[in-house]
Amino acid sequence: MISAVKYGDPYIYTAIQVGAAPAGARKKTHGKVREIYKQSFLAIAYKQTPVGLRGKLGCSLSEASFIHNQLETLYDKYFKWSEGIIAQGSIKGYLESKFGWRYYLTSREKVNPRVKKKNIMDVKMFLFILIFNFVPKLALYLITV
Repeated sequence: MISAVKYGDPYIYTAIQVGAAPAGARKKTHGKVREIYKQSFLAIAYKQTPVGLRGKLGCSLSEASFIHNQLETLYDKYFKWSEGIIAQGSIKGYLESKFGWRYYLTSREKVNPRVKKKNIMDVKMFLFILIFNFVPKLALYLITV
């Protein structure tokens, strides 16, 4: 995933890596493919299944399953990390950064595990979107520290 950030456009990079776009593709030349992989990555990061992805992309279930599998395979380390973050946050009741900053879950979230999991996903996706879209150099620093 660090390579995707360094590339400058993580979504077209993803499409190139899985063979959906040729090397050298850009948003201007392969905008439709980029959008498919952008929407797919964000949906899968939010734990959407191939069934949900099918509806989002307006494609067949087999196509959605194929794309879903491509992304989970390409970014397997990210998705394993993601599951770990969710598990740790659910057990500890808070998320913690490498610098010790904590995001505590509220008492309402502790009572309702489903809400807690959703909240953890919202925080994680907020950070992910911030990293990819606004501060890629900071993201690389935080990942490598």
